[in-house]
Amino acid sequence: MTPQPAILPKPRDAAMHAAIRPSRNTPKAHPTSAMPSPKIYESAGEIVGRRDLSDDVMLKAVAERLAFERRDPRQARTVLNAALAGKHIAVNFVRSLALPMPSAPLDMPIQALLDDKPSGGSGTKRRFLTFSW
Repeated sequence: MTPQPAILPKPRDAAMHAAIRPSRNTPKAHPTSAMPSPKIYESAGEIVGRRDLSDDVMLKAVAERLAFERRDPRQARTVLNAALAGKHIAVNFVRSLALPMPSAPLDMPIQALLDDKPSGGSGTKRRFLTFSW
């Protein structure tokens, strides 16, 4: 009988490994259908939480970032389409872009800083409101 090289398993090792059965505590592999599907976005502004941004503005921002990283800016449409399809790497890339300031007005309630009704007898004095925070 010729000696077997050390890198090949010995016949008795294969039989021993075949006899080992998984224990009850071994986690079972989940089927691929149980994995959540990526979120599909309707617009590029929705990815970053700014619906006021059009796809053209986002496309320009992606192209500028690609050019800054010395990559081909003509691939901006491909990156944006991958982000809209929910590809995690592309979504993270788009979320890290430097974007322009919001152009839409912000919906904030108007809060008066001065008390409308002066206190006491003097009608010309106004006092500031105090906030409890």
